Amino acid sequence: MSRHDVERLILSKPAVALRFMKVMADRLNKAEARLEDMAFKSIPARMAALLLRLSEEQSRSIQGYTHQDLAEAIGTYRETATQTLNDFKARHLIEISRKQIDILDPVGLEQIAAE
Repeated sequence: MSRHDVERLILSKPAVALRFMKVMADRLNKAEARLEDMAFKSIPARMAALLLRLSEEQSRSIQGYTHQDLAEAIGTYRETATQTLNDFKARHLIEISRKQIDILDPVGLEQIAAE
């Protein structure tokens, strides 16, 4: 849609404008929370929060992400992400297989994410 079409739609249908503003505000809040996490939380806390967020989107089984993908999402090196995931596995919080992570203890991950 062109800018002109969007402006016309918003002016003619205020409900669309309100919905648009709500979606944009939600996206901004999520982006701000992620930036705050990157600035102030530890790598395990960021990884736990990411795994919980992905599990909400996909269920308890997160599929299709490499360690590199997860590392980039939390702003760290792949090696550090792998060490963190292996630590979570050793603590029986998750189970790892090829491009799949199963959440075994969401409460434990929530505690780490809150640190």
